[in-house]
Amino acid sequence: MLANPYKEYKKQAVLTMTQGEMIVKLYDECLKMVNAGIIYIQEKNIEACNNSLKKAHEILNYMSSILNRDYELSHELSALYDYYVRRIITANIKKDIEPLEEIIPMITDLRNSFYEADKQLRMK
Repeated sequence: MLANPYKEYKKQAVLTMTQGEMIVKLYDECLKMVNAGIIYIQEKNIEACNNSLKKAHEILNYMSSILNRDYELSHELSALYDYYVRRIITANIKKDIEPLEEIIPMITDLRNSFYEADKQLRMK
């Protein structure tokens, strides 16, 4: 049986990403899940909201777990990730979009910083 060409392409794309590209991809997916959570809260789709926000929570926990704790910046990022997770949990429990709307620009800024840093590294 032949493999799905699109799935193979996506798998290969992930396997050939730089660390910076992977981090940006994780931020993108986290933002996608947080934005979906907002939509699902507005639609009163509790199950879908819970699933989306749990995925965002898992991504942030993973990103925190892979930080190199030898650097001061890692401790600051870990604290930020913890804050984002707390706001996601609050939003999920209360079904309130305000905590999510608060963290979206913050996550977006971090995502953009990592994107620019990765771009600079690849240009050297």
